[in-house]
Amino acid sequence: MGTRRFHRRYHCQLSGSVRNQAGDRHDVRTFDLSLTGTCLSMPRSAVVALAQEGAALMPGDRLEVTIEAAPKVPALLAPLGGRVRHVRRLSLTEYAVGVRFEEPTPAQEAFLARLFERL
Repeated sequence: MGTRRFHRRYHCQLSGSVRNQAGDRHDVRTFDLSLTGTCLSMPRSAVVALAQEGAALMPGDRLEVTIEAAPKVPALLAPLGGRVRHVRRLSLTEYAVGVRFEEPTPAQEAFLARLFERL
């Protein structure tokens, strides 16, 4: 089975945070990042706390992702809205959560482009 990626994926470890529609916020780290989404590392407690319908995050749940500035790149001013695409357990305490961005603004796309130049 082939991959369906349309944009290059940049493997990177950046700090950030996620927030659900109820306003719950948790710190995360990126595994990778592209123009269309990201894969985040987050603790089990966040996967449970950010859940919207079930006991844990599920595909389709909405999140806002804020990526902190990397060296020489200004901070992202507005969070990137997106939907959970997958949730994978990596260990008893850590999960990988894929998020696909929904309609990033031109300013957010410019931020990501500057960030990719540095990676």
